[in-house]
Amino acid sequence: MLVNFKTKNYKSFKDGFEFSLQPTRIRDLPNSLLKFKKEKILSSGVIYGPNAAGKTTVIEALSRIQEIILNGH
Repeated sequence: MLVNFKTKNYKSFKDGFEFSLQPTRIRDLPNSLLKFKKEKILSSGVIYGPNAAGKTTVIEALSRIQEIILNGH
């Protein structure tokens, strides 16, 4: 299960980005939490922003890491 994903120097994200399913304030979203081992994580995440902000690049980075995990290299 993906809980946190960070990368930097990937395409347009020279300084990097982070995609996390760790809640910042658990009390705000009690119905959106899953128990994973001893941690609580969000059941879903959203990527949003203006045109040309890099949303597609985030999805491509996630796809690339999936490819590396499944196929190597």
